[in-house]
Amino acid sequence: MFSKVAGNYHFIVAEDNPRDRFLIEHHLSTACPWAHISVFNNAEGALAHYRKHGADLVVTDHSMPGMSGADLVDTLRKLDPRLPIVMISSSPYGREEGLAAGVDEFLEKGHVAECLPKILLGLLGRKIDQ
Repeated sequence: MFSKVAGNYHFIVAEDNPRDRFLIEHHLSTACPWAHISVFNNAEGALAHYRKHGADLVVTDHSMPGMSGADLVDTLRKLDPRLPIVMISSSPYGREEGLAAGVDEFLEKGHVAECLPKILLGLLGRKIDQ
């Protein structure tokens, strides 16, 4: 489906929980084995990496120490309004704050395995069409 751009995707993951970070990276790499995935345990690291290298997609947790996922999304939206961003959280405020900040998709942490690959391919398909 994406063979014309294979090897060119770069994803950033910001997740402070090591287990959740591993699962997100695993599902991203399974869905897009040709992508390069940069993984960070905080939003500040993810943002610094984005500013230096850019990305085709960002996946972030909502609740992290320091800069929150919602603050990361808000900052990324100012840098690139068309950047595909997915927020994943189990926080009761995550969906509301994520959507207000401008995420394209929101996932509850318990649905990552079943939903993230479909969401990823849908967002990348939109990016190709733009």
